[in-house]
Amino acid sequence: MCDARGGTGAASDAEKERVASGEARDGADADGWPEPAGHRTRNAVPEVGETHSERRTARPLTGAAGSGWLAHADRQRGASGLGAEVGASPAVERVGALSGGDARGSEAESPGGRRRGLRVGVVGDSGGQGALAADALVARGLEVPGLCADTSREVAAHLPPGAACGNPVDLAGAGEADLANYARIARALLFSGDADAVVLTGYFGDYATANPAQADGECEVALELAAAARESGRQLVVHTMARDSPALAVLRAHAVPVYERIEQAATALAGTARLHATVVAAPPPPPPPASFTVPDGGYEAVRELLASYGLTFPAAGFVTTADEAADAAYRTGYPLALKAMGLAHKTEAGGVALGIDDEDRLRAVFARMRSTTGAARYAVEAMASPPYAVELIAGVRRDPAFGPVAMVGIGGVTAELLADTAVALAPLTPGRARALLLSLRHAPLLTGWRGSPPVHLDAAAAALCALARACAEHPELSELEVNPLLVHPGGAIALDAHGVLR
Repeated sequence: MCDARGGTGAASDAEKERVASGEARDGADADGWPEPAGHRTRNAVPEVGETHSERRTARPLTGAAGSGWLAHADRQRGASGLGAEVGASPAVERVGALSGGDARGSEAESPGGRRRGLRVGVVGDSGGQGALAADALVARGLEVPGLCADTSREVAAHLPPGAACGNPVDLAGAGEADLANYARIARALLFSGDADAVVLTGYFGDYATANPAQADGECEVALELAAAARESGRQLVVHTMARDSPALAVLRAHAVPVYERIEQAATALAGTARLHATVVAAPPPPPPPASFTVPDGGYEAVRELLASYGLTFPAAGFVTTADEAADAAYRTGYPLALKAMGLAHKTEAGGVALGIDDEDRLRAVFARMRSTTGAARYAVEAMASPPYAVELIAGVRRDPAFGPVAMVGIGGVTAELLADTAVALAPLTPGRARALLLSLRHAPLLTGWRGSPPVHLDAAAAALCALARACAEHPELSELEVNPLLVHPGGAIALDAHGVLR
């Protein structure tokens, strides 16, 4: 490998790995906060190879012994808190300071149905740096996919024989041999269609520090990198061991973010991907008003409305007497639920009884509920308790300035307590609705938590889209809400709903 500093005392591979890993300094992260327990780099030795994308790079590095080493490697990441761009002000630290390019490649879905905006190409000075970057990106919900054959061939043309040219790409000395290879390979990934963003991680920006004669050449490459990002319309982010240099100043001046820790770059990219998935794509135009109006905001009327838009509800009958309740129970079957109508918080008011398994108990519960709530009308509803279900809250509210605004969050009786919601302008596309669901803090409950199967995200997204469309098409409504929306591996079912008339 050529000397990284032009023969004047190159940084060792060990030093590069130490800086790339974001080694803890006095137990603090880049913001000065103590690192979370279990997240310090053990003995200052980064361990990599945990993710599939890491293993694509780590295996060529470790040879035949690699498999055994990877089998027992612990996940040792640096602190995952939001970090600062090198030289950035506090105002931009928390949003990652990402800018430049247009929205191409950032839609929630591609025409083929694949999520867009989440795929990241990684270019590193060494396999270890690339693997550490991949680990940080995947840990934040991003993808580090393999490259197609054409892209790999284009990349390999600029690399030494045997260098990893999948994803991450290992420069393996190609940068030291010719600084322009940084720009050539970054450009190849930015224009490949295989990635929505590219992370360049390692030594770039620090060559002039050791050898000032390389300053002009490094600045020229920085201009080429910025041009590739601008022309491709995709995001380029640079993680570097350098604190400051003329090349880094060029990158910043051309809207290419620069970070001194890979965790910072990964966090910023993840936040930007989520933002683009929810707000970049313009919502579809509002539909014309429906030909009928909703008479009131009660469960019975709203249930009928939403069922016409495709939402699924349990079988139910609406009754006013115990005899009618018994007749309805005969049709729906036991066990069932009895719900008092017209109450905002039925559970707290004693207006919900679940698991009623025979007529005698139904009559007794009906009498007690009528005495407690004074409700005039009741729903006799089949029980719905699919396994591995998660309760969501979904709603739409008509904002006087923005029109219908859709909301989804973790629901049920803990909705207000958890306060885990996401919002977007309505109507929604399925991709934007899905992105809202995945942006929740408790999204792991939806994607398979501790061995549970993932819920049917497409069904949940479809329900949210239908809810938003119903409100948009009915100007008489100022608000619609379903809580809970029970989402499970087989679909989604609404258990309660209400509306507010304007």
